[in-house]
Amino acid sequence: MKPTLFHFVSKSLAEQFPLLPRLWQNFIGLLLFCLILMILDYSGEPGITINVKPTDTSAYANKEITPYPGGTVYLQGQLKIAKPTLTQAFLFPGRFTGIDLVTLLCISAGCIIMIIALPKLQQQHLFRKDISSILRLLGFLILFHGVFFLFRTISYLPGEVERLTNHAFTCIRNFPLIIWIELYAGLILLATASIYKKAMQLQEEKDLTI
Repeated sequence: MKPTLFHFVSKSLAEQFPLLPRLWQNFIGLLLFCLILMILDYSGEPGITINVKPTDTSAYANKEITPYPGGTVYLQGQLKIAKPTLTQAFLFPGRFTGIDLVTLLCISAGCIIMIIALPKLQQQHLFRKDISSILRLLGFLILFHGVFFLFRTISYLPGEVERLTNHAFTCIRNFPLIIWIELYAGLILLATASIYKKAMQLQEEKDLTI
């Protein structure tokens, strides 16, 4: 059978990818690291804490604490919830990392997916295994986290903090630009999974024909 560009690229990448075993080990390490972070965040002293600032309609809004020649310090603070609900425990930032539990779980799930996927790309198996379902699963996971993070940052956290403080304070937030990049990455993975599956089907049909 005459070598094709597909086979040439496959062989070249297989020879140039000795890092795959190391990547596999790194994802195992990242998974263990996430588990350690979860233990640190949700063990020891009970309760959760979040940085807050006065709402625009609050009596504390624009209240100066100390003026300096180069600027002014305005009133801000921390809201500590001694006995958080299950939803608050999952969606509020962790005490040690500042990362919510759902995000840590999504990262852990992504590590598990990569740990399963990487051995399928080893050496002679590169481009010979159909990993479209794994790519699709990873894409949906990334999209889920992106949508969740937008909901958490834009809707849930401000509303929950305002509810707990009688609308006197709200959470401090920034425009989540990185999340829009994450959403695009998820869509690209889904598109790649479809293209990969179609390419594998065409390759299988070609092999059967030959």
